[in-house]
Amino acid sequence: MTLPDVRPAAPGDLRALAAFVARMNAAPAGQSLHCAANTPAGVRAALYDRETFPAGWERAFVVAETAGEIVGAGGCQLDAAGDQGWLWGPWIDDPPGWPFLALVLLDALFDRLPRSVRRVEAFLHAENRAGLRFLQSRGFSLGALTHLCVAPRTLPLPDAEPLSPLRPAHEIAFARLHAETFPARGSTPAETLLTGRDDEHAIFAAADGLRLLGYVCVSVNHAPCEGFVEYLAVRANARGRGIGARLLQTALRWTFEDRRLPQAALCVSEWRGGARRLYEAAGFRLHASGIAARLSPPECYRTVRDS
Repeated sequence: MTLPDVRPAAPGDLRALAAFVARMNAAPAGQSLHCAANTPAGVRAALYDRETFPAGWERAFVVAETAGEIVGAGGCQLDAAGDQGWLWGPWIDDPPGWPFLALVLLDALFDRLPRSVRRVEAFLHAENRAGLRFLQSRGFSLGALTHLCVAPRTLPLPDAEPLSPLRPAHEIAFARLHAETFPARGSTPAETLLTGRDDEHAIFAAADGLRLLGYVCVSVNHAPCEGFVEYLAVRANARGRGIGARLLQTALRWTFEDRRLPQAALCVSEWRGGARRLYEAAGFRLHASGIAARLSPPECYRTVRDS
């Protein structure tokens, strides 16, 4: 048996890598939802996105080849601070050799990660059982079932006046509500959300005078091209008054009318029944279901990689 050659990706791999990833993503059993594109053009657009890979996609990927043909690949997108990584893949077209090749790919990928990275997360389709079993065997902890939902631009929007962007007077209350609602270590800190506001990252708020009632954070994704609802929260004593629906409609109006994007997307955990009903009522429909696999710190991986 010829062992695959695992090496860092190179710019000349782009066309072959995009075709390979698109083919692997075509079936749920092989999908990595951090890059769910299933056409070569869609994958190329994702790799070329400079916001996702500011230093160039090839610096973030490794590939496995047999006789000059790509049979495996994986990558890691880093946040601006360099302490959070999101795994793309692993994608492997070798069922009998899946565990071995996945191990070699992940070894090569982790060896390229900066030492500043403190958390790594994968997001695989729920039917990608081989990938989930492998990551769990290497020290990753699996999260709850999460649904990726999308809404098309053709969705009719109500005539209600959209809410205003978050005001400076509400920033402290926003930080407090965000920390209370999203305490998980992998959540984006409020300070990062506040300082990151620009033409492609917005925060809208519902308020009663100086009292913040809720907020929604929405941003632009370039591959796929969409507005992504990152966070939505309403104070416990303000729920049941339609505030969540109005926040969501404001995010949709920003996505479709201000940014002119073709779709909106969001993720919601299976156990959050109330939030799911809110999103479904607003026109979001299930696109895929996945499970996050987290490792923190990444050094944990090195304690089991040789086991």
